[in-house]
Amino acid sequence: MIQVASMKRHPALITLSREHHDGLVIAQVLKSDVPAYRGMPDRPADRLDYFKARFVTALKPHFISEEQYLFPMLKGRDAGVDDLLNRLVQEHRELEAATRLAAGDPELESRLDATGRLLERHIRAEERELFQWAQEHLSESELQTLASHVSRS
Repeated sequence: MIQVASMKRHPALITLSREHHDGLVIAQVLKSDVPAYRGMPDRPADRLDYFKARFVTALKPHFISEEQYLFPMLKGRDAGVDDLLNRLVQEHRELEAATRLAAGDPELESRLDATGRLLERHIRAEERELFQWAQEHLSESELQTLASHVSRS
């Protein structure tokens, strides 16, 4: 299956990897046991608004790039990778569903925390498992094709 190895990124994956950094910041803002970042929202309703805005501008375009370009290149090559891809797509849908949380929800704090933790786990799995596997198993030509698609999206 998939093993964690070196974290050095192939240039074709760097754009997606850098976008993950933004996603990790979003995750930290959502988690309840993390001190407030300077200039970031700290009240649950404000954190929800931040998440919804960042989902539209950062997360959704990133998910689209992965689902349109990277995931199809990897599908069908390894049963373990296929299982991981299915899980990652499901997590994309769960994170999208979290944009429908409501500010008046009495469980908002815990739901935001769960969303932040899901987003963090999701990004770590992509970085440590999927991206590593991709750069080890895709040909240089496939990686260049990926890079050209991702840079245009």
